[in-house]
Amino acid sequence: MFLVMNNTEPNSGQKEALHKLLLEFGFEETEAKIYASLLKPDVETTLDIARDSDLNRTTVYRKIDEMIKRGIVTEVSDMHGTHLAVVPPASLGKLLVEEEAEIESRRELLPELAKISDVLKHDADFDVRTFSGESGVRQMLWNELSADTEICFYGHLLLQNVVGQPFAEKWRNEVIQRKIMVREIQFGEEGQATDFTELEQFHELFEERELLDTDIVLRHQISIYNNVVAIYNWKSDHFTGVEIHSSDYANFQRSIFADYWEKAKPVTYSHQAKE
Repeated sequence: MFLVMNNTEPNSGQKEALHKLLLEFGFEETEAKIYASLLKPDVETTLDIARDSDLNRTTVYRKIDEMIKRGIVTEVSDMHGTHLAVVPPASLGKLLVEEEAEIESRRELLPELAKISDVLKHDADFDVRTFSGESGVRQMLWNELSADTEICFYGHLLLQNVVGQPFAEKWRNEVIQRKIMVREIQFGEEGQATDFTELEQFHELFEERELLDTDIVLRHQISIYNNVVAIYNWKSDHFTGVEIHSSDYANFQRSIFADYWEKAKPVTYSHQAKE
């Protein structure tokens, strides 16, 4: 079963070819060096291996133990004592059989792992992230562009009044490119002016309604998308923001938005024909 080499030593070309094949077969660099060394007729001990391969003796001892456990190397006893030998290359196929069995075992575990992952994901479905400053509001706005289909807003300020017209138009252009619907409700204020954007295509995706006859006073902006509720707050020109990542909370806020949306009046811009 096991091979003790006592033939002539391979030449440099054979050594290089063997080393390359062992690496491609799945051997580690150290394992390939040890295996190649043990194929030589005068290499039988860990000391021989260390001298032949230029590996540290401690490394050789540790790796030899691993290779013995894997069945790549064995200890052979005869009238001359005990020495090391390697499994002939043709017999390494059993390693493939063992690896295939291990892979199949792992494959059978995938459904259970998926179930556990879903449970953990559900349990961890609540995360709060905070932002501050102009860079913070820009990041929050850019995060909104990950919306699958729609962003729902409770509006407070024109976007360009917060982040500047260039960034606001860049955000709106991304909305157009990603085909995200945008719905906005304004409380107690007149709708946005018709010239708030030069991107006419944005109006095809944007719809605004207003609740003028209401006691609700909104001093911050709220957006709802995917499983996120984002709250934008300005005080004395200082911005702080919060993203609440929770499917349950986002769905709850989305249902409230839907109720207000039904009660709100569509905003008619000057370029739109009135009924």
